[in-house]
Amino acid sequence: MKLEDMILVIENRKGTETMFLLGLLDYMEMVLKACEDSAVDMADAVKQLYDTRDNGEGWSELYFAGNKSSQAKFCVSEAQLRYYLLGMQEDGTTEKPSFDEERCTPDCLEVLKAYGMGTDGHALFSSLHYEAVEHDFHAGEIVRNLNGSDYRIMEVLNPENLLLMSVSTGKLLVGVNTQYYQRTPKEGYSSPDSVICGIEWGQGIYFNSRITNIDFESIRSSYGVSKEAETLTQYRDRLKHEFCLYDSLKDSTNVTHEMRQAAWKSQQAVFETEDYNTFLAFLDKGFYDGNFRGIVPGEQQIQKKQEKSR
Repeated sequence: MKLEDMILVIENRKGTETMFLLGLLDYMEMVLKACEDSAVDMADAVKQLYDTRDNGEGWSELYFAGNKSSQAKFCVSEAQLRYYLLGMQEDGTTEKPSFDEERCTPDCLEVLKAYGMGTDGHALFSSLHYEAVEHDFHAGEIVRNLNGSDYRIMEVLNPENLLLMSVSTGKLLVGVNTQYYQRTPKEGYSSPDSVICGIEWGQGIYFNSRITNIDFESIRSSYGVSKEAETLTQYRDRLKHEFCLYDSLKDSTNVTHEMRQAAWKSQQAVFETEDYNTFLAFLDKGFYDGNFRGIVPGEQQIQKKQEKSR
């Protein structure tokens, strides 16, 4: 079972709340009991549940006879699961019901083991095994760090240094000495879903939210391949990544209006177009090559001839 297939349940019986984790089939048994074979009520209960997966908010509700009710939602993130187990409410208060491990679907407990998390929400730091694996990072790829946050790779500065944008906040950072890991529980595990892959970096260099204040050339000089070492092909590939970076920022709903406007203006100033096909045509014609400083002019002509002969 994957984390996103798990259902968080809080049951209220005469004012006493109990938490447990269910798979979809076990939860549907609860729906059948609550709806008493009413197809309309069952359809409404299922819709409510799946709405929590689509928007990540709210709870579906079931009502039973005898002063008993329950709230449920799909788990959408590691952070949400941890807050649920800790008893953190959406309004920020903490009211922790008791956790009933015996009522959990066994596969859900395997999920907790895979994420190194106890039923109380606290991390079990010594329970996980990390193994570095080879991974070819590429621009545009969405990667997750092993703390549960998603990042878009905006540029591969070098094989271990990545320019990243947080998917949730739109903020940029450089992940220095980034490595791709496969994480598994130290104890035996029965499902391939217990294998969690993600990145960790040795150091994170964070930037403010104003893109116009970020010196990308300085970033590349400090953490990437220097311009003196670039070939013409590498230079043009870098421009493609940079164009896409501006595109992602100006279209992102996770950043401020001012930041989107700054990204749009910067894209216009640097590339004189916001249309990708027009940009590629300009790039192929050498429109931007005047800023290329990777090799001396004589070598540049040789490089261009070599590329034309391919």
